[in-house]
Amino acid sequence: MLKPIKEGIADMVIGSRYNSRSLHEIPVVRGMGLSLINFLNKSLMKIDVKDTQSGFRAYNRIMLGIISDYDCSGYGAETEQLAQADSYGLNIMEVPVTIRYKGLGTTSKKNPFAHGTHIVSTILKVMIEKRPLLFFGLGGVLIILSSLLPLTNLLSIFNETRYFSIPLAMIVLGLTFMGSMLILISFVLYALKRIRVSLNNKQI
Repeated sequence: MLKPIKEGIADMVIGSRYNSRSLHEIPVVRGMGLSLINFLNKSLMKIDVKDTQSGFRAYNRIMLGIISDYDCSGYGAETEQLAQADSYGLNIMEVPVTIRYKGLGTTSKKNPFAHGTHIVSTILKVMIEKRPLLFFGLGGVLIILSSLLPLTNLLSIFNETRYFSIPLAMIVLGLTFMGSMLILISFVLYALKRIRVSLNNKQI
């Protein structure tokens, strides 16, 4: 675990159960949840780490300084650390470790559903911070596009009967305003993200 840190080839080293026989001893429910969380981490955050939820880790001074400067609690800390390392452009390595599950009874102090929900919510929070244009911007565009249906109905009714439907007009205006605000928020968050990344690079 410490060798890559001492040699200066890694900023964070993770003890991976996916590189050893320990994976076969993980309880079925825990293993399924771990696989799902690993999939979400790798597909949404584009992090090339097999065992994203392993808490057996080693850090160099740079990484320790980074993770000590933000508030994270619970089982989402592993995900937030990976996101921080990725945003700072630090090197993450995995080494095989052996973990014994058999004969230990329960392997977690927390309810599996609550455990998984907390981690997934952390992943989504990190993703919104990393890709605001995708989440807020795309959401805003979709909401604006959804206003086209009531707008079409409004124009159709007006052309046929010369009746201007105020409820439909309010729906169109509401959806357009909501979508526009989300797009504006996405640009603001994107600009803040760029500023933060620039400051992070200067600190390193």
